[in-house]
Amino acid sequence: ANHLDIIKFVCKDLFLYVYSKQIDNLRTNHRVSKTSYSIDRASLTTQGVFVLQSHAFPPLIPLSSYKGHAADMETAKPASQLRSDTERADPQHLIFPQALIQGALSRLGMQAVVMVESSGLPQCASVIRFAADD
Repeated sequence: ANHLDIIKFVCKDLFLYVYSKQIDNLRTNHRVSKTSYSIDRASLTTQGVFVLQSHAFPPLIPLSSYKGHAADMETAKPASQLRSDTERADPQHLIFPQALIQGALSRLGMQAVVMVESSGLPQCASVIRFAADD
């Protein structure tokens, strides 16, 4: 199976099974990049870049409110950071989706770098970069 087939599996089947919802949007960019990323001390040159977007990501829905983005991000902060205004909140609410994708790809034999970010709750985007030698 190629990278696109694996990503389609993650978007359709895996997310449907785990979150009862498929990914809303999948964007691809298969151009070879000169950017290198480090995984387990091995330097990888990215080949395929995929962006998975969810406009209403189920784990983030309870964190969002009518009060707006700033209030939502304050709610999403870990309790240890609520007192400190100088530090930026770690996106701990995004660790599980990142680990889920990373683990699924790893078990399917695909080495990739996965980054999950949220520009505003409950939205979420996952960027997956595959190694050139896969």
